[in-house]
Amino acid sequence: MGDYDEVLSQIENLRQVLNKLVLEKGISDLEVMQISKQLDEVLNKYHKMFKTR
Repeated sequence: MGDYDEVLSQIENLRQVLNKLVLEKGISDLEVMQISKQLDEVLNKYHKMFKTR
């Protein structure tokens, strides 16, 4: 269950960072887009973890 907890932790961390950056820099900022892409990748990983079960 360690991988599951790690992925959930990554999702929560990236979500918090993304929310903060959006408030500070706006939604079209390059850094915001990069963090959003990272979050998408981790969410896809999370989805795949349960699809293979």
